[in-house]
Amino acid sequence: MPTAHRGFTARIGDGDLRLLRIFCTVAERGGFSIAESELQMGLPAISRAIRDLEVRLGLRLCRRGRSGFALTRDGQRVQAASLQLLADLDRFEAGIRALHAGLAGTLTIGIVDTLVTDERFQVPSLLKAFKTEHPEVRINLTVRTSNLIEQAVLDESLDAGLVVGRRRLRQLAHRRLYRETSHLYCGAGHPLVCRHGDAVRIEHLAECDFVGYTAVSETGRLRTGPAFRRTALVDHMEAAAILIGTDCFIGYLPDHFAEAMAPRKRFVRLLEAEFAFHSDVELITRRGPASPVLAAFLARLDAWIPDP
Repeated sequence: MPTAHRGFTARIGDGDLRLLRIFCTVAERGGFSIAESELQMGLPAISRAIRDLEVRLGLRLCRRGRSGFALTRDGQRVQAASLQLLADLDRFEAGIRALHAGLAGTLTIGIVDTLVTDERFQVPSLLKAFKTEHPEVRINLTVRTSNLIEQAVLDESLDAGLVVGRRRLRQLAHRRLYRETSHLYCGAGHPLVCRHGDAVRIEHLAECDFVGYTAVSETGRLRTGPAFRRTALVDHMEAAAILIGTDCFIGYLPDHFAEAMAPRKRFVRLLEAEFAFHSDVELITRRGPASPVLAAFLARLDAWIPDP
């Protein structure tokens, strides 16, 4: 049964933008009730707004009921188009405000976990300088895995991302910041250390449970070999450190992070020559025109990037 009785006029007004923002929040949160607190609206009002939007667009956007909440295929397409529209509108508003009263708007950056323990991670100093120069700019930071940050920059829900270098996509621009070194570790109380001490050999690793990473494209950079028994999966380095800290697993950690954990848990580096690897920490942005806020941030970053 059709949702609407009249066609979409393709003219967007303020009321439509309000409905689209509500819809995007519900879609992102995965349901009406979950979005209540963020929207500061009751369930009846949210349901009415989504229904009004469906009627306005002439499309069924989501299914809700005993089986749970799910976007329809049209709903997924409307969500993608809405995010693009709202991002463009935010950039336009920020640009106009910048013409009148200096730079203003929001800078949204995704960051992979554990970088903060690296002494070469000077982004806090960079952000301090940027915020001092542009006090009206809001800064939103989120911690995600490299692959999720990459996708969010591509779909423009993030302005920029600090990632561990994975691949080169023609839609993205990459700025190399510095190189990070990682090794294979176990806890000081792991049976491997208790039995073999400093005489650990590669064949001994067959005795061990190994922590793997869910992002296959990232684990492809790691030497694992046929002897590794991957019996645990994580998507963040901090989660890997927790499991390695149980003395039941071996796994890869950035050296700076393993060293920073020393006051609480001592990690033992295994077979340094055989299992060391290096990763470039990069800032990624989408190619093409940048918003005034992002352009100002990149200008300061380009002047700040240290020599590799």
